[in-house]
Amino acid sequence: MNGFTNLSEINRRAINKERQLLRLIRESEDDEREAEMGVTITPPNVDPFDFDEAGGLLGTCARWVLNNARSPLPELALFAAIIFLASVFGLRAVGPTGLGANLYLVMVAPTGSGKDWPLKAPRVLLQSLGAFGKAKVGPTNVTGDSAIERALQASPCFYMAMDEFGLLLQGATNPKAPAWTQTICRALLELYSRSDAYGSWKAKSTAAKVKGVKETPVEQPTVLILGATTPDEFYKGLTAASTSNGLLNRLVVIAMSGRKCRMSRPSPRCQKS
Repeated sequence: MNGFTNLSEINRRAINKERQLLRLIRESEDDEREAEMGVTITPPNVDPFDFDEAGGLLGTCARWVLNNARSPLPELALFAAIIFLASVFGLRAVGPTGLGANLYLVMVAPTGSGKDWPLKAPRVLLQSLGAFGKAKVGPTNVTGDSAIERALQASPCFYMAMDEFGLLLQGATNPKAPAWTQTICRALLELYSRSDAYGSWKAKSTAAKVKGVKETPVEQPTVLILGATTPDEFYKGLTAASTSNGLLNRLVVIAMSGRKCRMSRPSPRCQKS
């Protein structure tokens, strides 16, 4: 009787194993069919560059940037508005992960497409806020991580309008580039995750105290970048190191194929973006 009971138990387990194996085979076949058919991506129902969808102060600022642009590009106008508001509220708000508003936005567009105005528009808006806003305007170019640290010591939250961002990216990721250019890349990687409630950052510590240089680290540093570059220069700076070290993951990039002209009769040189 015991042997019969054991045999029944063995058969039951075997049937269960067979069912599990068949289920795994079916799931594997389904995955292969989906891979052959391709992944179906449902387009969003909301236009991310619709100022009415953005709403509030963000939509108002983006519309102001667009209306004052010589070559109006809604996508770049929204980028400028985002950087402006992130500069204002950078030390007053955190994201879902607890990090601050460290944003690295890059505008990739051909020469003459209208990148200059969105690049400088946040500065114009910030300067209209007086001393508070002027402190949020950072340098447009740096020579290394020490320069970024000095700027943060003066203001722990600021935005940098970086033209020719592709050239900076090339210098920061090229192993043959000067050492000080590579420190910029390392600083941007470190700063991205140091703006949480307990975060702090210091570029480097010197063996001897240097007059005028603060030794204390910057608490909750918040650096925002609005970069502009041409497609050729940008993609030249994307190397294997850019993907492996996480730099590419931290960039929010929008690429434009052309420009829209603000005139009653579009010029043949104008292309629809």
